[in-house]
Amino acid sequence: MSKKMTTFIGGSQTLNIVDKHCYAYSGIAVSGSAGAEKTYLLYQTPDKVITGAFDWGYSALNNNENSTMRIYFNNVQVFQIEKEGSELNYNIYTDIVIPPNTEVKVTIESTDTGDSYLAKFTGRIYG
Repeated sequence: MSKKMTTFIGGSQTLNIVDKHCYAYSGIAVSGSAGAEKTYLLYQTPDKVITGAFDWGYSALNNNENSTMRIYFNNVQVFQIEKEGSELNYNIYTDIVIPPNTEVKVTIESTDTGDSYLAKFTGRIYG
């Protein structure tokens, strides 16, 4: 469920709403088993359209590791991007429009175990 708040309280999987702006920051979390998706963000949007951007980061990758971020709307995958260990200096970022009343889930999968990742979303609410 989304929360209405006026101050930042730290990382969580939920969508936080401040006036017409919204954000979700997972905080840093350790990946699960190699090859397993781990959920970093999971929230329900309000009954308004949201435009914004997803971004994700990591603590460190070896040159032979890969990681994949997936975005789901109502359990349907709508976006996927993979980052190879050799692409450490590139930021992974995507703009997106989210329909009203949508469950949003962001997962990250790593080819290694024990890597630290974070996912974030920042957006604006219309309507």
